[in-house]
Amino acid sequence: MKKFFKWFGISIAVLIAIPVVIAVVSVVIDPVEYTPEPEMTQAQKDSVMIVELQKTIEKREKYTWTARNMVAHYEKNEIRADEDLKDKVVIVQGRVESIGKDIMGSPYITLDAGNFVRSVQCSFNKTDGLSDLNSGDFVTVKGKCDGLLVNVLISKSELLPTMDYLRNKLSDLQKE
Repeated sequence: MKKFFKWFGISIAVLIAIPVVIAVVSVVIDPVEYTPEPEMTQAQKDSVMIVELQKTIEKREKYTWTARNMVAHYEKNEIRADEDLKDKVVIVQGRVESIGKDIMGSPYITLDAGNFVRSVQCSFNKTDGLSDLNSGDFVTVKGKCDGLLVNVLISKSELLPTMDYLRNKLSDLQKE
């Protein structure tokens, strides 16, 4: 029985040692493959940032709704609007109409849609950034569309940088 445990222990040691030896040998044979990437220069970092900003701006221009267009879409055909928007993550922009808390204490903002009855109501899980807002501020919000219930409801909202901010940042980077 002692012989069995001895050979069993040796077998386990060999099984552990083989991958370790292979890893060490492969590093010695081809050390370039494991050399870390050289640090990027500031110009290279700026170039990457410019490309990323351009892509973000392009996507935003294509997929962002205005509060006015979103409400109009729901008023034209609520069924089609639900098919297009409900349960999807959307980006909406507009002027802040009001800032408050709902009956459950969750913070929200409404975006002016140029409609006497309806607006876009964006509910937030946290108050991050909301205390800095005022009625009339232009904002961009990303969240999940929950459909129409007097207002177009957007939940799990988060504030995003506005298009003007992104364009100005891109312009500043391109000047450098």
